[in-house]
Amino acid sequence: MSEQRSTIETRTPPEMCVRCHYVFDATTGIPGNERATPKEGDLSICVNCGHASVFAADLRKRPLTEKERLDLSREERLILRMAKRFCSIAMGENLATRGSGARH
Repeated sequence: MSEQRSTIETRTPPEMCVRCHYVFDATTGIPGNERATPKEGDLSICVNCGHASVFAADLRKRPLTEKERLDLSREERLILRMAKRFCSIAMGENLATRGSGARH
């Protein structure tokens, strides 16, 4: 049997991604991470386009500063690259599907 992990969802003030304009009002932590509830300074990744931002104290997101971008760990950089690639592939599939007359 596989171990089932639950995710922790935290409601956040409604916001629009500055890159893709996707509107969101919640965040989901990584299962098994004791820091799943966001705190000021934690990294946030848009589920729609993979754009990175940082949580402020009020759980709104703000752009990364140049210093924060340079200080990202190797693991964080890899996660961001993977998220952007996944989102671009998913968006490409959505665009291709729309053109084929398929129903959503």
